Amino acid sequence: MDKTKIHTLVSSTLNFWDITLKLTQLVKILPVVRKHPVGDLKSRKGTGKPKLIFPKDLIKAKLIEKGLANEKGKPRFNGKLIFLSDYEIVKRYNSIIKGFINFDNITENRSSMRVYIIEFSLAHTIAAKHRMLLKGVFKKYGKPIKVRKKIR
Repeated sequence: MDKTKIHTLVSSTLNFWDITLKLTQLVKILPVVRKHPVGDLKSRKGTGKPKLIFPKDLIKAKLIEKGLANEKGKPRFNGKLIFLSDYEIVKRYNSIIKGFINFDNITENRSSMRVYIIEFSLAHTIAAKHRMLLKGVFKKYGKPIKVRKKIR
């Protein structure tokens, strides 16, 4: 069992739930003079701010683990979902995107690259299901891909 440790963020980073906490570089150290009955108190105030950073290699590993990207990080089709309806495929991919966005929302280095990979993985999956090119998928469903539920 790990013990609680006290870290100084000026010299190191702190990893917590796969998120790295680090301090931005101190731009200036501002002298602060506070009035006090005994005499003026001098102190220093740093201007560094904490940042939460999500490692990009871990994001790539998560996308590969879920079957949305190949080993190089490029989008690929998900063969497990090919037998579902188009509506169900889009619904599953939307839940994956929402999960990544909710987790990634607190970090400083969020980017649309993850959403791009997931969206193109969706397009590859629908293209593999209907045996068509990506161009045809985007022409039929638009970009971003929108599918209506068929009422029986």
